[in-house]
Formats: sequence, structure tokens, C-alpha cells
Amino acid sequence: MEEEFDAWWEDAETLDVVKRFERMIESEGYVFLDSQEFETVVDYYLEINNPGKAQKAIDIGLSRFPWSGTLTMQKAQLLLREGKPEEALVCLTKVPSPESDSPEYAFLKGSSFADLRKFSEADRFFTLALSRTDEDKTNLYHLISEAFSRNEEYRLALKYLHQALHYLPHIDPALLFDTAFIYDKLNQNRKAIYFYRKYLDKDPFSELAWFYLGIVYMRMSNFQKAVEAFDFVTAIDENYEVAYYNKGLAYANLKEYQKAIEAFNEFIELEGEQTDVLAAIGECYENLANFSKARDFYERALEHDPENPDAWYGLGVVALMEENFQASLRYLRSAIAMNKQEPVYWRTLGDALFQSDKLHEAVMAYEKSCELDPHDSKSWLGLAKAFQIQGKDIDMLNALEKSLVYNEEDAHLLYRAAAAFFQHKQFENGLQHLEKALKKNYQLLYLLYEYFPEADQYPVIENLVLKYSLKNL
Repeated sequence: MEEEFDAWWEDAETLDVVKRFERMIESEGYVFLDSQEFETVVDYYLEINNPGKAQKAIDIGLSRFPWSGTLTMQKAQLLLREGKPEEALVCLTKVPSPESDSPEYAFLKGSSFADLRKFSEADRFFTLALSRTDEDKTNLYHLISEAFSRNEEYRLALKYLHQALHYLPHIDPALLFDTAFIYDKLNQNRKAIYFYRKYLDKDPFSELAWFYLGIVYMRMSNFQKAVEAFDFVTAIDENYEVAYYNKGLAYANLKEYQKAIEAFNEFIELEGEQTDVLAAIGECYENLANFSKARDFYERALEHDPENPDAWYGLGVVALMEENFQASLRYLRSAIAMNKQEPVYWRTLGDALFQSDKLHEAVMAYEKSCELDPHDSKSWLGLAKAFQIQGKDIDMLNALEKSLVYNEEDAHLLYRAAAAFFQHKQFENGLQHLEKALKKNYQLLYLLYEYFPEADQYPVIENLVLKYSLKNL
């Protein structure tokens, strides 16, 4: 017992009080402790996260000193730890003066209201707690921000963190980390990066900060920076398995598939095979056109979890690439049965149906994909092509017009729409779309001639193209 105490507390007087309390509860006899000594015992057990013994000390203490405001506040503090803010507020009504005029009392009231998500009342009591504090307020600012943060009231959490940052002549790194983390939760990526970087200036070996920084870069699609951040994580802690997984995802987004596979394999060495990681490796081999290995990994993923829709989808893509359309349709329908809300599954099903000459079903699949994600230009292009092959020209034009409602800046769709209108002799509409396309991306002009090879036979089209070709010399 003494070794355990020495590890937690070096204060000999505190250790003596705690040992006396321990002897009392072990012998079930009577040992005199005054109210302040009971408070010390409770603080000790709260410090070492032993709520059971803290509760016992509170119960015995209040049975002997029922008028103790501090013990009553400690009881409220323990109720808050147990997720009982209503009971904590009831408990606090029993705190007498002068303790009820203390900053600790106001803080506990504020924390109770915060846990009840009554944030305006919480803010009022926290402000009162700060007004009652004459000494260094930094820790109180930090505790208040944590009370709001754990209840996902990040705006007020930031308010108090920034007050703490302005209050301190020398910034506490923990404040920088918490500020970064809240901006991270709010998806305010640039501010999150700024504060993570400021924190890492003070603690460059924090693998957690590097990891979170990498996640922010991933969210911003800055995958090279993400890789660099995850490299720092694994340099500091080579067993930080989730960093290898995210590094693999970053490499895959950079189209560095072999490096992605290596990172995923590092994860597997540490954590063993997991269905999502095996499916991710399968996708890398798929993108490397190594369809045999891709299929092997998708099948291994399904051995671990037959309900993994991504693995079924991957098998469907591989079968489609190998022109095994019957198998592709079977796999893709299995994926959709498990996740009907994934637009890319529907779009790829549309591709497989189109290649199988099942045009009516392909249209329905493309339409479902467009409904789920109207910003996916590939689905609209597939739908337009299916209508065109069916000879449904009006439906094709309507689909392309509708696609531009959601994707008005998409140059590929603009060139496709321009070509469609030219084919149907609607030159005014065609020229409007062509000019928008040329302004947006002149380099994709070749698409016009792919979709409408006769374009060079129309002076009105060639004059507009010439105008923009001169601008792009």
C-alpha cells in the first residue's frame, strides 16, 4: 500500500491521513478524522480515479459533518463524474454559506448546467466563478472550456480557450492542443493546422498531434502533407497502427499504390488482417491493373466479413474490367443490397448494364446515382449516353441541362452539352455552352470533336474556337 501511495503523492501529511482512513474502513472501527481531513481523503481518491473509495469517504464524512459545504460540493463533483447533473444540482442546493459564495461552487453549478446542455445558464455561472477568482485564472478558463467541449458546445469552449491564451504571458501547450482539436472538430482546417503547428513547436514528439494534423490534411485533400505528418507519427512510435492505415489511404489518393500497399501491410503486421484494410489493398491492385491480386484481396476481405459492400463492389469492378459482365452484375447487386445509398455503386452498375446492352435498366441505375449524388458528372454522362443509344434525344438533352444545374462549372459536361445541342441544330444553346466550356478549360476542347466530329465544318463554331485559341497562345 505504501509503495502505491508514494507513487501518487509525496506529501507525508496527506499520506498519513489516507492511511488512517484506510485502516478505519479495513477494521470497520472508529478513527477520528476532522472534516478537512475527510476532504483531503476525497481529493486523493478523485486524483487517482478511485470513485468508489471517494464516495465512501464522502458518505462517512457527511455522516459526521453534515454541515460541511466542501464535502457536499465534492459529492456534487462525483455525481457529475457519474453523469448525474440533475442530482448534482440538487446536491448543490444543500451547500451553505460561505462555500456557496466560492468560485468552486459557481464552477460546479456551471458544469452541471453544461452537462444538461443549458449553455446560457452554464455560461452565467462560469462567468460568476471567474469573477470570484482573484488568483491565476488560467486553469479555470481551461476547465470551463473542457466542460463546454465535452458537451460539443465548441463556440463557447473556444471563447474560454482564447481568453486563457490571451491571459497567459507564456502559453501552456495543453491550451494550444485543445484549441487545435476544437477547430479540428469544427472542420476549420486552416486554424486547426495553425494551432497544431504551434503546439508541435513546443512538443515536436507528440505523436497524437502529428496524427491529428495528418487527419486535417487528409480532409483538405493535401495528401502529400498528410503522408509527411503520418511519417512523423510512425517515426516517434513505430507501433502506431492507425497511422499506417491512414498513410496507406493518403498514398492511394496520390495514386502511389505500391507505397499504399506497403503501408497497409505495416498495419496488418501490427493489427492482423481486417476486412476494410484487405479491401483497400484490393483496390490498390485494381488500380495497378493487377486484377488477379485484386480479386484475391477482395475475396480475403469477404472471408473476414461477408457483409462488406466495398469488397463486393471491388469484385464487381474487377469482373467488369475483365468483361465478365454477368459476374459483375451479380457482385454489384450484392454490394447495393448491403448499401443502397452509395452512388458510385449505382453508377458502376449502370456501366455494367450498359455494356450488357440492358439499356433500360442502365438508365434506371444512372438515374439513381444522379439522385444520390447530383454532383457526380460521370453518372450524368453515362445517363446521357444511354439515352442517346436508345434514340431518346429529348431525354438526353434534358439530362445534360439538368446536370449543369448541379455542375455548372464542369467543363466536360459543358462540352458534352454543347456537342449535343450542335448535333440537334440548336446552335444558340450549343454556342452558349461551348463558350462557357472554353472559358473554364480550353485544354479539354478535344472533347467537342470527340462528341461532335463535324464541328470543324461549321464556321460559327470554328470562329468561337479560334477566338479562344488566340487567347490561349
